[in-house]
Order: sequence, then C-alpha cells, then structure tokens
Amino acid sequence: MHEKPDLIADVRSILEHQIDEWLGSDIPDEGTEDYEQWQAKVLEVADLTDIYGVIDYLSDRGRDGDQFFIDHEIGLLRAGMEPADVPVPVIEALGEKIEAGLPVGSRLAVAYFYDGQHFVVGDGKLSHYPDKAAALAALS
Repeated sequence: MHEKPDLIADVRSILEHQIDEWLGSDIPDEGTEDYEQWQAKVLEVADLTDIYGVIDYLSDRGRDGDQFFIDHEIGLLRAGMEPADVPVPVIEALGEKIEAGLPVGSRLAVAYFYDGQHFVVGDGKLSHYPDKAAALAALS
C-alpha cells in the first residue's frame, strides 16, 4: 500500500492538538524542563511519516492505537497500512458489515467492507479478499 501523505498529516494534526491540550494555555519558559518536554513531543510528532510510525509512537506512550484509529475514524489502508496488518477491532468498529456466515471457532465469520477493501473476520482472525464476491464466497 502507498501511504497518503495528507492523511498522515491529518493524523499528525490530531496528535499536535492533543499536545496543545496537554500544554494548556501556559507556555513554559524556554530552558525549563516543561519547555524541553513540550518541544520533544512536538518534534516526535513532526517526525511521523507513515502509519507504522504512528503505531509505534502511540504504543511507546502506552496508548491504545486501535482505539485512537477508531475514535478518529482513520482509514488505515489509505494511510498506507497493508491489509494483513489492519487490526480486527478497527475493521469491526469502522467497517460496514456485509454479511455473516457460518460459525468459525467460537464466533460467526463476518464479511466487512472497510476503507475500500473487503475482509472476513472469523474467530478473531482476519482475511483480505480482492472483491465482495470472494469475501462472500469465503463465508460459505
């Protein structure tokens, strides 16, 4: 997948806004520990160039990346993520449920359309299909 730089820029904007909220209205004085911490956060976000870097950034800070992508409705494929890497919870939350199929393990297999692609989720596992017909065929 090719990343879409403006979508990554949108993600950086969300993270920059969160830094601004953390900072509040009190800009720390240059040379203080708070100032250095603020600038480090700003630079780290500015250095993010792809969706995998965003995942690492969130993970390194103990944040739930799946929930971040769900909350902000980020199209991970359009952001450059490979289909096999898209987290199941993101597809289940943001994908359009096309059809449910036969049980797979402890859950029903479900076909989803997410971010322009077709997926089947069954028993927590993800499969990517080239089109709707292939995804639906995988349900039977």
